[in-house]
Amino acid sequence: MKKYVILIGIIMAINNGIYSQGRITTGIENYDKSLKLLFQEKHNFTGSGHTEIMAFYCKVWWDHTSDDRIDKTYCFIVDEDRDEILKVYPVDYATYLQPPKYAIPMLLRFLGKNDLDWSALGTPVFFNNALHGYIGDFNKNGIDELYLYYFYGYGAEPCFLEFDRENNKFKVILQPAWGNYFIISRIYPDNNRLDFQGRAEGVHKTTHTFGMINHKCMCK
Repeated sequence: MKKYVILIGIIMAINNGIYSQGRITTGIENYDKSLKLLFQEKHNFTGSGHTEIMAFYCKVWWDHTSDDRIDKTYCFIVDEDRDEILKVYPVDYATYLQPPKYAIPMLLRFLGKNDLDWSALGTPVFFNNALHGYIGDFNKNGIDELYLYYFYGYGAEPCFLEFDRENNKFKVILQPAWGNYFIISRIYPDNNRLDFQGRAEGVHKTTHTFGMINHKCMCK
């Protein structure tokens, strides 16, 4: 009789996730069979009141994985007490994981090689010992934004995203544009402002100011 009780206890423990991966972990890892999970970040992205996990994936091909880039990004809202995924939001972010070599000197500012107060943008995001950006509530609206870089075959640009509560989806609050190269030149935490310097097509030098106040992007 004792053996049956022990066996039943083990079965219940397995079903409750004690001796197996939890449903949240396996659900995120296996969310899309065509994708491989690269890394994830836990922050307050939507203000749901639950645990929120941003997961970054690469594509899985029949003979290899494209682990040199991020192909898909999703935000998972989860209930850790019930070990349950409550909701999944797609996030419009995909990028190569390394910038082109000729763009690296332009990125040194963003990669923390000067005296700017990068902590104002939030927590640094690392993968494979490389810095990919920051996550934090820079505009002080109660939820965290993603301050990432978008690397592609011709250069690199900032790509900033935030959850739009009115439309219940993530939106790009600073849109990359092909052929443009911008770096962050100044950070003003007190008035939620970032200055950019860079080059656009047909323009050798230009300066853009990006202010983030109540979800509004003001560029001039």
